[in-house]
Amino acid sequence: MSDFGLKYLFEIQKDLVLVPDIVDVIYTSVCKIATRKKIEDQEIPEAPAEGEDQGEFDDKVTKMKEDNANAEIENSKYDKL
Repeated sequence: MSDFGLKYLFEIQKDLVLVPDIVDVIYTSVCKIATRKKIEDQEIPEAPAEGEDQGEFDDKVTKMKEDNANAEIENSKYDKL
């Protein structure tokens, strides 16, 4: 991914006059995307902890499921790049 981005960047640079700061920003962005780690899913507990209310546990599980779904969406965005 980053090799393609750099190759493309240098091809464009032959045809255009680019400011070195812009080249640096693009290079940094490509490197950040290429080296980004995936967001790991949170393990969802099956039963409430001792002393934990069932309602609080259900809310916690629902939030964890939403976070996992959002992480999956975020990861799929970066996989497409």
